[in-house]
Amino acid sequence: MSEKQTEAQRLADELVQAQGYPLSIKAAQELRRLDEVNEELLEALKAMVALDEDQHQRFPGDEDVCQEVQQARAAIAKAEATK
Repeated sequence: MSEKQTEAQRLADELVQAQGYPLSIKAAQELRRLDEVNEELLEALKAMVALDEDQHQRFPGDEDVCQEVQQARAAIAKAEATK
């Protein structure tokens, strides 16, 4: 893999390599699926925050944003810190 693996991807690989049982393989597939969904949601959230900033001429450091935008920014920062 050319990109750095997420923890979920690493665990999925480890489950398959170490165990290889049908349940382990199924759990690994689900980890990979959830990891992919998480990435899609993160990208959508980033796009929504960017749209809010563009439409309202806000900038990442502005403090006069609504609570939802602040929560979205915090969620993005948390997700990116755990990559």
